Amino acid sequence: MRIAFVLGSTPPRHDRADDLQDLVENHGDWLGDEARAVAALGHEVSIHLIYSRAGTASHDGVDWFFHPPLIGFSPLRGGKEYCPALNASLRDWAPDLIHYQIISHAFNYAYCARTARTLGVPLVGQHHGDPISPFFWNNAALRWAARRSAAIVFLTRFHRDLYCERLGIERGRTAVIPVGYNEYFHRRDRAACRAKTGLDGDPVFFWAAMLNKRKDPLLLLRAFRAVSERFPEARLYMAGSGPIEEEVKHLLAADVTLSRSVKLLGYVDNRDLPDYLNAADVYVMASHWEGFAISSMEAMACGAVPVLTRIPCFVEQTDNGKLGLLFEAGDQKDLEEKLMRAAGDRPWRDTVRNALCAHIAPFTWRASAQKLERLYSSLLSGR
Repeated sequence: MRIAFVLGSTPPRHDRADDLQDLVENHGDWLGDEARAVAALGHEVSIHLIYSRAGTASHDGVDWFFHPPLIGFSPLRGGKEYCPALNASLRDWAPDLIHYQIISHAFNYAYCARTARTLGVPLVGQHHGDPISPFFWNNAALRWAARRSAAIVFLTRFHRDLYCERLGIERGRTAVIPVGYNEYFHRRDRAACRAKTGLDGDPVFFWAAMLNKRKDPLLLLRAFRAVSERFPEARLYMAGSGPIEEEVKHLLAADVTLSRSVKLLGYVDNRDLPDYLNAADVYVMASHWEGFAISSMEAMACGAVPVLTRIPCFVEQTDNGKLGLLFEAGDQKDLEEKLMRAAGDRPWRDTVRNALCAHIAPFTWRASAQKLERLYSSLLSGR
C-alpha cells in the first residue's frame, strides 16, 4: 500500500528548523513515529505538511514533503492556511489512501477531502483530542469532510462518542486507535539507572513535560510542598523547559522546603529518558488537556506508577485509575491526596509497578500501526 499522511497545520514544536533532514531524524514527534511504524510493516509511506519553509527529506522508509502556506501571518494559522503546493504534492505522489491528521483543522481537512475525491482514493481522518470548536463554520467544514471520509480514527472512546453525538458523525465509520509509544522505553535495572542518572530519594517522583500553563507544573509544586513536609526523603525531579520556566524557578527559590526537595533538570535527551523513568517510583502529570499523551505511556512502560489528571486519555491509559491514581485537573487538594498515597504506600506501588508492563504493551507504535494496517486494508478492499 502507498499511504500518504497529511498534517493539518504547521507543527507547533519545531516550526522553524533550517535542517529538515535533522528535523525528521531527531524531532519527528508522534507523526514521524506513526508513519515509520506503518512503513515498517512493508508499506510505502509519505508525510505532507505545511511548514515555514519548503523542502524534502527521507528517513526510515518515510518521504517528507514540506510546503509553506499562502498565509504566513501566524494568528491566521491553525488549519486555515490554504496550501495548493501540499495538495499538488499529494496528487504527484499518487497514494492508495490518504490519512489526514488533526481533523479539528477543519478547513484543511475539507481541502484534503476534495483532493482525495479528485484522486479517487479513500480518506481517513484522525482526531487528536481537540475540543469541539465553538465556531459554526469550522464545524460545518468538519462535517462536510467527515461525510466524504471512508473512516475517522479517534484516540479515545470518549471523544468518539462525543463527536458522534454532537456533530452527527456516523459511528459505523469510526475506529478507536490510540497513538503509541516507542518500545525503546522498557523496564531496566532500577539501581543501575539511579546510579547512572543520579536520581535519589524515597520515593522519587518524576515529571517530563513542557513547563507551560496547560501542563500546570505550578500546581504540582504547590501540592508537592505538603508531600515534602510529611515525607522529607521524597524528591521531585522535573525534566523540561517552557514559557513559564521563570515562574517555576521563582517559586522554588522563594520556598526553602521546595528548593530542598525539587530539582529542575532542564532538557533531557529522549535517548536518555528511559534511564530517568526507570529510576523513578512515580510519574506525575498535571495536564488540563492532552490528545493521547505519549510520555505517560513511556513512563508506565518503564515501571513508573502514574499519578495523572482525570482526562479521557489518562482514564483509558490507566484502565480508569486501576493502574495508577487520577485527580481532577487544577484541584490542588485532590493532587496532594494522591501524591500522599503514592508516597506512603510502597506495597501498592509495587503491585501497580508489577502490572504495568503487561497492561501498557498493547499501546506500542507497532500495535497502533497494525490496527491502522487492518483499517486501511478493509477500506481498500471495499473500494
